[in-house]
Amino acid sequence: MVLATNALTNKMLACTDVVLHKTKGIVVSGRTLDFTIELGGDIIAKKSGTLVEDKFIHLVNTKTFNTKLANTELGHTQTVNSKSLPFSWTSKYNVLLVGICNTACYPEGLNSQGLSVSTLWHNGSEPAQIVQPGTRAISVPAITEYILENAKTVDETKMLMDAFSIFPLFDPKHQLKVQNHWIVTDKTGRSVVIELKNGKPKFFEQASQINVLTNQPCYDEQLTHLAKFSYLKAKNNKNDVIAGCIVNGSGALGMPGDYTPASRFVKTAFLAKYVAPLKSGQDGINTVFHILHNVDIPRGAIAEGDYTQWTSARDHQNLTFWFASYNHPAIKFIDLNKIDFDKVAGRHMSIDYDGNGDVTAQFMQ
Repeated sequence: MVLATNALTNKMLACTDVVLHKTKGIVVSGRTLDFTIELGGDIIAKKSGTLVEDKFIHLVNTKTFNTKLANTELGHTQTVNSKSLPFSWTSKYNVLLVGICNTACYPEGLNSQGLSVSTLWHNGSEPAQIVQPGTRAISVPAITEYILENAKTVDETKMLMDAFSIFPLFDPKHQLKVQNHWIVTDKTGRSVVIELKNGKPKFFEQASQINVLTNQPCYDEQLTHLAKFSYLKAKNNKNDVIAGCIVNGSGALGMPGDYTPASRFVKTAFLAKYVAPLKSGQDGINTVFHILHNVDIPRGAIAEGDYTQWTSARDHQNLTFWFASYNHPAIKFIDLNKIDFDKVAGRHMSIDYDGNGDVTAQFMQ
């Protein structure tokens, strides 16, 4: 069982997030959702003032969860102080979330304050073993929703996350431990990567300069690896000549092109650094999709099964959420400004929706 669990977990390595904010007044971001298991994404509207409960933290205290967890590489059970349960909150902001597997598990979303959160798989995460003094217990799957419903800036996000001991979730259906890290971006273009070290959040402010997140190794190791490619540039190398002609693109010779997380990190960081200044929010969204298409994974390219199930983008200034799926690649968007959240709270739209352009009206039907 341990070998099967570890083998499945270690194969789930492919997601990429990018942020563009170099042009004043334009902040856009986006991600690919690459996975082996069919996730069945649904876009969901949730209104402010809603009482929300962490629906997963209860599992941490169950005998089944502890028994399963004891069989993983952790080698021991986890305990949560029962006095800290259940954890609930009243949401402050309207949000558009993407849910998976027909559960309250949300790998991404955008709120009415222009804050986005992307959740990516991260082997090497160090979730909590006990509830630390002065903190509350929260589960890994609840983090995205909690941030989006309670924060409008990166600073507020950091303050909120410091109040938690963060616990993993074991998925008995697929025999795997859910391990994640997050990139949070606000409407100013500031970003932070959050990883778990000894059950507490560790914040990487370098995300505002590098503007990329993939899966592993840990973020600081990714930055060290990226530095090895500092020779890459957008200009041609004058000495790179084929058949008497200078080769366009030769400045990027040696850039990784495979699907491993470290290679996707380098390639996406290069593209984010050198793309032309953005002319508008729409131009920014187009650019995000162009960048992410460079790390799209078609079915079969990774024999273990990972492929790009969908690609999404967020306009943080204009509050629009854009998406395209593997089966329906036409780009669509939902405009948060046009949504009556009182009427559509809980409304679902498949991220595999077969449409084109502005589908806000269809989402509200």
